[in-house]
Amino acid sequence: MRAVLTRVLIILMLAASGMASQAASADSAARFRAALDALASNRIDRFETLAHDLRGNLLHPYLRYAYLEHTIEQAQRPAIDAFLKAHASLPISTTLRHDWLLELARRQDWATFIAEDRGHGGSRIACARARALAATGHVDQALSLAKRLWLAGYSRPQSCDPVFALLSGHDRLTPALIRERLLLALGSHNLGLARYLARMLPTEERAETDQWLQVYENPASLRHLDLAALGPADARDRVLLAAFDRLARRDPALARRIWVQTATAQITLPASVRNEILRDIALNAAWDGLPEAHAWLDALPATAVDRMVRIWRVRVALRNGNWLDTLKAIRAMPAGERRKADWQYWEARALAALGQPEAAEKIASPLSRQFSYYGFLAADFLQRPYAAGKPLPPADPALQRQVAARYLVRVAFALETAGQHADAKAAWRAALRQMGAADRLAAAELAYRRGWAYGTYAAAARAGIRNASRLMFPFDQMPHVQAAADHNGLKPGLLLAVMRQESAFQTSVCSDKGACGLLQLLPDTACWIGRKTGLGDLTCSLQALSRPSINIRAGANYLAYLFDQFDHDVVLALAAYNAGPTTVNRWIAARTAAKPGSARWLATLPYGETRNYVEAVLFNRVIYERRLNPAGTAKDSTRFASARHDHRLADALLPRSLVYGASR
Repeated sequence: MRAVLTRVLIILMLAASGMASQAASADSAARFRAALDALASNRIDRFETLAHDLRGNLLHPYLRYAYLEHTIEQAQRPAIDAFLKAHASLPISTTLRHDWLLELARRQDWATFIAEDRGHGGSRIACARARALAATGHVDQALSLAKRLWLAGYSRPQSCDPVFALLSGHDRLTPALIRERLLLALGSHNLGLARYLARMLPTEERAETDQWLQVYENPASLRHLDLAALGPADARDRVLLAAFDRLARRDPALARRIWVQTATAQITLPASVRNEILRDIALNAAWDGLPEAHAWLDALPATAVDRMVRIWRVRVALRNGNWLDTLKAIRAMPAGERRKADWQYWEARALAALGQPEAAEKIASPLSRQFSYYGFLAADFLQRPYAAGKPLPPADPALQRQVAARYLVRVAFALETAGQHADAKAAWRAALRQMGAADRLAAAELAYRRGWAYGTYAAAARAGIRNASRLMFPFDQMPHVQAAADHNGLKPGLLLAVMRQESAFQTSVCSDKGACGLLQLLPDTACWIGRKTGLGDLTCSLQALSRPSINIRAGANYLAYLFDQFDHDVVLALAAYNAGPTTVNRWIAARTAAKPGSARWLATLPYGETRNYVEAVLFNRVIYERRLNPAGTAKDSTRFASARHDHRLADALLPRSLVYGASR
């Protein structure tokens, strides 16, 4: 009895200790946020008081970093160097060094710049480096770097102008160098830069480049032009490649007509150039859904056939509903390509359609045991359970304690508690880079216990976990998800599936295209759907989109709107969420042999990003719906995909069952 009481007391003491630790952590987080607010409003005395209270805390270096960034124009080298030395393992040190170098460049303190530079950074740092080298007597090195910076097919930052002036001042910015960059600009389809560079040339040297620009902007002019007017063979070939690539993207049929009409002039071109132009035209015809695409791809010489051509020979055959051509195109692939899950699945489908069910099953059977989108399609095709992947290995409490004690792990958790999501992510990724697979799995378990969905998923994925477990498919923001789903008549599993794919559960992340938050909404779209669905201007700011409650509600509203627009077909709605409804309507209007919303239709979409996105969300949704409803029973109407009859993937909600085992 006494032993039992002792164990109970120990448990209570540990629980009390844990609660005290959580309270202290929450208090530190509150003080940290208050300090940042004080710094942002320039209340330095208040900031310093709060920062002093957090000395020795894991968050304190981030306050010191914030102060140095805030006052960087007045910062002195000893303070910066001391921080960089003391906190070299923190990701913010890299950011601070970058910003300090830019500040030194602003001050034109070139000697200190050279001493602090580590040879990294983007264009702005590289251009500052060239100026520093020149100012410290290393002119040849500076000119060599300046030349490398000049030779780019895109515009450099304005801060690079003095570097290019250095080239010009040393008579190194020659007409030949200008023409070379002009060719690079055309190859990058940067017409504005190309025109600017052409104007830099002396008038008497513009005849060739004027022809380059004319052919690039209007390849039809080739019908009346001697190719010799384009100059040396290398320049001529690069101009033609750029011009036909540009036209093929816009109008592949017109590009083909012009190419045929200039056949006589092509005799002087190398076979490699002719082949690349024909390849570009054929591929763009395939992406645009032209009926001639099959013939043009098939007619390409062997030297023009690469992986992309082989893939689109299959996709075009699928789109045309020609199973024999599909089979031939897949079997023409090298063994490594052909073994990929997607082509294995479509080979099985083609064999079945051609009356060879035994051969189809032989290919589909091992595929159906894979934990993947195409593995699930193969399982539907064979009417088998879905594989759930290998089960998680047993937890290792001792290893978890070791991982929990790591400095960067503790920093990441403290930052996440403080709401510094971007810094927490950076610290977490830095921590994971220092770990092996077993440690990463332990880290995933630690993050899971804290309810940090991004940390859980990121660590489990880096650990090589590929299964339907709580670590790879964590729940996040469930009250908001459930409320938004109920409000819009959606399944919560679908919203979680979209969230996992869009943001990996990162609340404040924004994409290169400007989409932000958990469900990655463009600000204009969020504002429009907010006004349309009664949220007013609540969704019209980036700050609002970083709030889970608003982002999830607006994203669910928009997804429900797309469901209404596309007859409640989940594939079409998801495609529109990714590529836009106008684009999806254009794909539907193409009227191919593949039924819109089917697995075959999805496999033939021209946007690889959209194909991969929709496949991933459909796959995620199956797992989440099963995790939310583990006792659910499957019916034909709730299949993942009616692959056998090529019905809509929209009919899928839940698999019949998920079976853990060894994936193959």
